[in-house]
Amino acid sequence: MSAVVRIQPSGHEFVVQANEPLLEAALRSGLALEFGCTNGGCGECKGRVTKGEVRRIRFHDYVIRDAERRDGTVLLCCCTADDDVTIEAGEAGGPDDIPLQQVRARLYKQEIVAGEVAVVHLRVMRGKMLRFLAGQYVSLGLAGARAADISVASCPCDGLNLEFHFEAGGGGELHTRAFAGFSKADRFVVDGPRGRFIFDEDSPRPLVFLASDTAIAPIKSIIEHAINLELTQPIYLYWHTTRMDEHYLRNYFRSLTDALDGFCYVPISGAMSVASLAGLPELRGVDAYIAGGEEFVTDAGNLLLADGLPRERLFIDALNRRPRSASPVD
Repeated sequence: MSAVVRIQPSGHEFVVQANEPLLEAALRSGLALEFGCTNGGCGECKGRVTKGEVRRIRFHDYVIRDAERRDGTVLLCCCTADDDVTIEAGEAGGPDDIPLQQVRARLYKQEIVAGEVAVVHLRVMRGKMLRFLAGQYVSLGLAGARAADISVASCPCDGLNLEFHFEAGGGGELHTRAFAGFSKADRFVVDGPRGRFIFDEDSPRPLVFLASDTAIAPIKSIIEHAINLELTQPIYLYWHTTRMDEHYLRNYFRSLTDALDGFCYVPISGAMSVASLAGLPELRGVDAYIAGGEEFVTDAGNLLLADGLPRERLFIDALNRRPRSASPVD
């Protein structure tokens, strides 16, 4: 059994499955609802039921005052819906609506791929989740190593499990430790999120993504977020690498090409040119997101602008000039 939940005032809707917490279903569907602990202790995910009824499925320590309860206030992390319901709840409209957080995490899985990239999966501890927007980055710290700014490669729909890509020769102690192999005993501090390279999910325009090397990480996060939102516009991904055989996520993106209508993946090696951007749509009508080093994003941005892309629809993440990089481009 499932039910449709409408969030006001945004009008966003999502489907909640039987006995699934409302908050979990909303995040899975790509909504950026306000939340904190996710286990009924903080009250940050309070919402007010204005139509229909919800059912509590978890005990919570947070005390809802009698007046709030009579007004329909519930904790979205502890309730589900068996029938269609409308709820007033807060949603993030941009980076300024997401508070800085500090959570601890432990190693879940790690893998060296293509000999040059360490893909590391961390799991947030003590039942907390990191609240962030697709495309943002964090400061990742570990005892004995200087903290490093690094993009989150995973979708914000699951702030419990975080994915990071470390590039060989990226510099810093944390990158060196990543290739030596982290330990299950290691305890990481995740501080963030930061950055304004985020997805304009209200735009109906086709999406063009260009990434270089491990800067595919924030692009992957945005693409997964767009898929969860079930957007209908086509997606074009161009992934440029500077090393041989460095498209380490090729099988993943090819699987998306097979599974999704309107998803186009083009791997690029060597110099980038208009000719290398096979299948590129009419640029006057698209949104373009570019992530990479400053030289790459400058060259790729100029290439698209010269071919007709409106400057206000160009969004850039220049990894080596954070946090000054912003979206959209000035």
